[in-house]
Amino acid sequence: MTKIFFSVLNHIFKGYEKYRGSLETTRKGAIISSAQGESKAYALKDLEARGTMFVGHGDKVYAGMVIGECSKDGDLEVNPVKSKALTNMRAAGKDDDLRLTPAKSMSLEETIAYIECMLFRIAQ
Repeated sequence: MTKIFFSVLNHIFKGYEKYRGSLETTRKGAIISSAQGESKAYALKDLEARGTMFVGHGDKVYAGMVIGECSKDGDLEVNPVKSKALTNMRAAGKDDDLRLTPAKSMSLEETIAYIECMLFRIAQ
């Protein structure tokens, strides 16, 4: 009996082209966690307006971890583990369910390119 194996080959190399000059390395600021723990949807909902998030609800974060890319220049330190303050009073309206934009998932190559861009910015 013969065994048949299937595999998928994938790459992102398109081909060689004529040199067009140096690559632009413009990168926005980073959103950096200032606390350690599990990220909460309540805190991430407010942070979504500030940029693209790399973490979602329930992901473990640590202080100094890059959790997103800020839409403006400069780094921004935030607290993604902040939870909603619970009170003994009931609100007149029901709390809305928080719907988060899915976190940006990067491949290994994209992550390395992102880190190199950050290091190049720090070196300048």
